[in-house]
Parts: sequence; structure tokens; C-alpha cells
Amino acid sequence: MFKICFLSWMGCWTIQAAWVTLIQLPILLINERDDNVGAYTAKDWATFIVFILLWVVGFVIESSADNEKFVFKCRPANKGKWI
Repeated sequence: MFKICFLSWMGCWTIQAAWVTLIQLPILLINERDDNVGAYTAKDWATFIVFILLWVVGFVIESSADNEKFVFKCRPANKGKWI
């Protein structure tokens, strides 16, 4: 019994860890840049815009998922069910 619960927990934790890593990747890559080099180039701005768009997509997906869960839990027919 414990082994099944632990594996289920590890599966959920691993998926969450992968998602968090994917979401924070743009910030990690931006912070990796050496700011002492000089002015930002067009490539830097393009990279920054792509990273911001990735963040927005992730935020929209997370918000949508939270909204779906909220709507699901508000329905009386779903009381006690797992989404």
C-alpha cells in the first residue's frame, strides 16, 4: 500500500517539477547573460521577447487549469470527485 502511494506521489511531484523547470527556464536563461558586455543587440531583444511570450503562454495555461478546477469543484455533482 505504501509503495503505491509513494509512486503516485513521486509521479505527481516529478510532473510538477518538470513543469516548474519549464516555466522558469526563460528567466534562468536571461539571468545567464553577462550584462557587462555592453548594449543589448537585436538578437538579445528577440530572445527576450520569445522568453516573455513563453512565460505568458505558461501563465495562461496555468490560469486556465486553475479555472477549470475551480468550476469543476463548484458543481455539486462533482462533490468528492477528483478532477
